[in-house]
Amino acid sequence: MSIVWLDERACQNAEVCGGKAAALSRLSASYAVPPGFCASSQSGSGVLIQAYERLSQHLGVTAAAVAVRSSATDEDGQQLSFAGQYATYLNLTGANAVLAAVEQCFAAGTSDRVAAYRAKFGQAAQPKVFALVQQFIPADCAAVAFSINPVNGRRDEIIINAHWGLGEAIVAGRAEPDMYVFGKAENRIIHRQIGAKAVLMRPTPHGNGILELRTPPALAAAAALSGAQIHAVARMALELEQQCGYPVDIECAWQTEKLYLLQCRPITACLK
Repeated sequence: MSIVWLDERACQNAEVCGGKAAALSRLSASYAVPPGFCASSQSGSGVLIQAYERLSQHLGVTAAAVAVRSSATDEDGQQLSFAGQYATYLNLTGANAVLAAVEQCFAAGTSDRVAAYRAKFGQAAQPKVFALVQQFIPADCAAVAFSINPVNGRRDEIIINAHWGLGEAIVAGRAEPDMYVFGKAENRIIHRQIGAKAVLMRPTPHGNGILELRTPPALAAAAALSGAQIHAVARMALELEQQCGYPVDIECAWQTEKLYLLQCRPITACLK
């Protein structure tokens, strides 16, 4: 099948849609996962345009703003995550922009960066690469959470990094985020550190891309998440760890009081 929607059962198979899309598909019935579809390299431009128009119609707009990301069969697995190795394009509007980004996602599968990463970890088989197209969430604030402490391996701690705006500022290492340690047994924040948050990322005003902006001093000094939001993110991380059966690394975003799940993958870092 050249187009598979996230809410279809077929999308739960990593061989059909790649690891990233499969994980989100399995969780979309229980969490607010932005709607979207997965395309293969056999998807023609006409089919892709029809799928994009269908997604736009579903969202009640003429041309939806979307995120387009690679989803490979060897990505987000329990042995290797391939974090940051493939392609991601945010806030794209219009069929032409989406088509171009999808092609770049397919091309990322044969990039020198991915080849070097795979060689480093002795991965010989060539993966299949798909393109995941989803509604873009213009986040008010975002978080990356680990259901165990990835630094010291403590399984009784959830680590949450948070920032204003898009989570790309966190995952790309562009700014020092706020950091919270949440105790599972205590069910509360046991340590907090407000990061410098010198820059933040926002969508461009008229679509097609994101901007890196200097964070206003008052905003940089303020906590990006409220206490209730921190508890909600921690609860999501703990639920997903229990549901998946392994420690998880999640990306999520708050937009107009709604918590969206953007990614969920196993923690693959070596733990003490």
